Amino acid sequence: MHFAPGQEIVRHGDPPDGFYVIKYGRAAVLAGSAAAPAKGDGEGDQRLTTLGPGEVFGEMALLTDAPRAATVVAETDLTVWRLSKPRFETLLDHERGIARSIERSL
Repeated sequence: MHFAPGQEIVRHGDPPDGFYVIKYGRAAVLAGSAAAPAKGDGEGDQRLTTLGPGEVFGEMALLTDAPRAATVVAETDLTVWRLSKPRFETLLDHERGIARSIERSL
């Protein structure tokens, strides 16, 4: 999947729908319901971190079945791989080492 700078990948409060791995580019993780900074919205929302190639997001919402805790916005041209919730669950069922590693990060 490809995202342009300023485009939202996931939004705070949305239901968990996938696990994402960044292939190319950078994304900002913003606290609260920040809209894309390029649109001029989301003033006062706090940047939690910046993610780059090889970094992941979305696992916590999937594991806890809770709404998204943050908004993730592309800072640069961004390419991500996405696993749907059912495929993520299948991966964890078959690859216990990955499951243990993710559970430790919680």
